[in-house]
Amino acid sequence: MGWFWVRLRHYSYRKPFWFELKEIIRTIVIFAVFDLALVAFSKWQFSRYVWVFCWTFALILLPLFRAMTKQLLNRLGDLEEKDCHYG
Repeated sequence: MGWFWVRLRHYSYRKPFWFELKEIIRTIVIFAVFDLALVAFSKWQFSRYVWVFCWTFALILLPLFRAMTKQLLNRLGDLEEKDCHYG
């Protein structure tokens, strides 16, 4: 969450959908590789099928639920930018 907020500015700067999706997928892949390395180096008895299943679901569901949440907030009017006009 901190990575998205501070580094990628997903919660403070509005980005196009495809650019944001690319960053989300890249971040999920990076965390999946770190997780795979952790499992491999710790020599845990962990099924590769379960690992692939979990990370594939994360790769599909996280962007999907994020897009659905943004759409819901847009409909409720909570995601609109507030404009202030002077002059």
